[in-house]
Amino acid sequence: MILFEDNKSNKLGSTNQFWQFSLQVYERKDFAHSCISLQDNYGIDVNILLYCCWAASEGHSVLLKEEIDSLCRSVKNWNHEVVQKLRSIRRYLKNHDINHLEAFSQNIRCKVLEIEIKAEQVAQDLLTNTVSISKNKYMSDQCRVRNALENIRTYFAILGVPKAASTSELRIILKGVFPNIIEKDIDAA
Repeated sequence: MILFEDNKSNKLGSTNQFWQFSLQVYERKDFAHSCISLQDNYGIDVNILLYCCWAASEGHSVLLKEEIDSLCRSVKNWNHEVVQKLRSIRRYLKNHDINHLEAFSQNIRCKVLEIEIKAEQVAQDLLTNTVSISKNKYMSDQCRVRNALENIRTYFAILGVPKAASTSELRIILKGVFPNIIEKDIDAA
């Protein structure tokens, strides 16, 4: 997931509330790094992780395992055939100077990045069209944090991510999603 390497992502104009949520939280301290670490180390789909957090932040009840399975299936082919291939090309261009054509390489990399960001938007649209969420403005913040964590735990269990492997990243992610919650409440969840 590379939504926000630069400010071009803000110019895409999506009105999808999930996309707007993602733009907002991804800019918070260490959030992107934690998401990418989980993506690279455990194969998580950052968009599904963000969806789990967004649903909870809106006051939606805990997502069922079947709903998270549906989310995974809805974007599986798109991610494999489009997003991951674009990411691979972009990373290759970032890490290799092709015959000393750095400026040319950089130009192509920027264009691939723009397409990758649009592909991420498509993935998020697929997710929002798969499982609808209901908003509950009366749900407490502590309950929202617990729901987000439960959603993430269910998603990680589906992928086989070890519980202890992601603790520090999850703290950063939950703090990014719920910046007004004090850390002891996040740790308690």
